[in-house]
Amino acid sequence: MKRNALNQKGENDGRLQSDIKKNLLYRMSIFLCRLIGMKSIALCCLLFTFVVHAASIDITAEFAADISKPQHNQFVNTTPVSGFCAEYPAQCASNGDFNAVFSVIVPGLTAERDLITDSAYPTFMTHHPSLTLDATPRAVELIDPATGRRISANFRLVVVGMTFTRLTGNEDLGRAIANSGPPVWAYCGYETADISDRIGKLAWSINGDHKMNCYAQLDSIYEFTGSVAISDVSIGYMLDLPDPLNVYGGNYEGEVIYSIGDGGDVDFHGRNNSDSEIRFHITATVKHAFNIFFPGGSNNLNVKLDAQGSWNQWVNGGRAPDSLAKDVPFLLTSSTPFVVKMSCGIDGGNQNCGLANGNEKVPLEVSLSLPGFTSNGAGVNNLRLTTAANGVAIDPPGTFLIDQHSYVNFRVLRPEVETMVKSPGSTWNGLVTLIFDTQTQ
Repeated sequence: MKRNALNQKGENDGRLQSDIKKNLLYRMSIFLCRLIGMKSIALCCLLFTFVVHAASIDITAEFAADISKPQHNQFVNTTPVSGFCAEYPAQCASNGDFNAVFSVIVPGLTAERDLITDSAYPTFMTHHPSLTLDATPRAVELIDPATGRRISANFRLVVVGMTFTRLTGNEDLGRAIANSGPPVWAYCGYETADISDRIGKLAWSINGDHKMNCYAQLDSIYEFTGSVAISDVSIGYMLDLPDPLNVYGGNYEGEVIYSIGDGGDVDFHGRNNSDSEIRFHITATVKHAFNIFFPGGSNNLNVKLDAQGSWNQWVNGGRAPDSLAKDVPFLLTSSTPFVVKMSCGIDGGNQNCGLANGNEKVPLEVSLSLPGFTSNGAGVNNLRLTTAANGVAIDPPGTFLIDQHSYVNFRVLRPEVETMVKSPGSTWNGLVTLIFDTQTQ
């Protein structure tokens, strides 16, 4: 008995020591929290941070300006097609309600929900295949990493497809979905596919530009009641440029995010969503129409300068012409701003090109006239070109300018002509290269 009493006393002492230790630790923790002040708050916040699970999808698109469609402003999807419209391309293409005839799978996005064949109006969204989608166009900033240029585009989801796989319930899921139909007031186009008794596929096309509820009423002949898994979620989208002809060509990147779940941007009306948001990583290429056509179709021209007023004044009176000049015409088509740069085979001084005859040389002035175009807001009429590294910037045209009759003027002024005529029978040569750069900063 004494041994037991001693043991009990030891146990009590141990508990007392344990309580003291716990009390000391508690007091120390309070003391430490007081010492570290704001750091303890940061730590507490860190411990309770909400973890966002995001599904990511990379999409690529291209805008190519089309002279035959001057009002065209939509990007074309270049992402490999997958999901519903890849499996059933004819159904997507033939349905006039589908704004996009492609879909791209969102990797790893899944959910679960219940389906119950029930024709009662209040339960369409909760008992039948359904989707709530915010189809409002979203402004997304796209940046060209090579130049730092920023543009604004509009992004909108217009197609959502998915696969339903039976988890519990009877064996008529595939037929119940394949034979489903919307009520007469539904505003979402849709397509279905019967895969098997266990699997059904469905895709909606969203034609509005606001948050919309889409659903398909399960077939009442092939009734289904049970739980299903949602997978193979695929989307189609529209991406457009509000003002494409005032945008430089290039490769632009940006991101747009949609929330998932109850009341979110994308709501499957289910549970166990694998992710709380979808991140769309966009790579968008802008290509413009730009074409220069010189006489004969060649970009290598031999230009012979003519005396202003002919050579008669020199032959008959010994007076040098006011200038030697030549206009070289060309046709210019453009939907984009660009820069014109000049390089010279012979340096004529003062950022001009030159003509040479042996060791003698004279400056050659080069100017550009582009009807319909502007540079720094002023019309491009006899705009002098120089060898300055940054060239001459031509403003965005703001519209398609097609086959504009333009010309380059080459000219030697009278003081230099007087130098040239001092060497009768001489030949003066030079080389001028003009660069029309649509990709420059």
